[in-house]
Amino acid sequence: MKQASLPPKGHAAWGPWRAAAILMLLLALLGAVVPAAPRSAASLAPRECPLARGPVYSFDPPEFAPQIPDGPNRPQFQAYCRLCHSPRLALTQPRFSAKKWGEIVHKMVAVYGAPIPPDQEPAVVAYLIAVQEMGR
Repeated sequence: MKQASLPPKGHAAWGPWRAAAILMLLLALLGAVVPAAPRSAASLAPRECPLARGPVYSFDPPEFAPQIPDGPNRPQFQAYCRLCHSPRLALTQPRFSAKKWGEIVHKMVAVYGAPIPPDQEPAVVAYLIAVQEMGR
């Protein structure tokens, strides 16, 4: 049975970590010894911002709802697919065959728990195929 060898003695065993370990130890000790400066009530009060010399304006960017193309079974696609992700995710996928779309939609149900009834899976697949053929 081979006996485990011990690391070499001296500073070579620490290598580059020695300086970092010592520095961290010193900083920890310094933080424990030096008390934090007390905060006065004035330092906690709200202050004027030198940049706000007039009214402050806010900007609410417009919301852009993704365009969902018309196609057969569009309501099913909207009802089931938008529950979990943006329609853009599904509509920007590569061109898949009907069989592959069927596998993907079924995986969404079986693996991820998408609430698509089994009789509606073909409807969602038909929409994805139709939109894909329209060129999106």
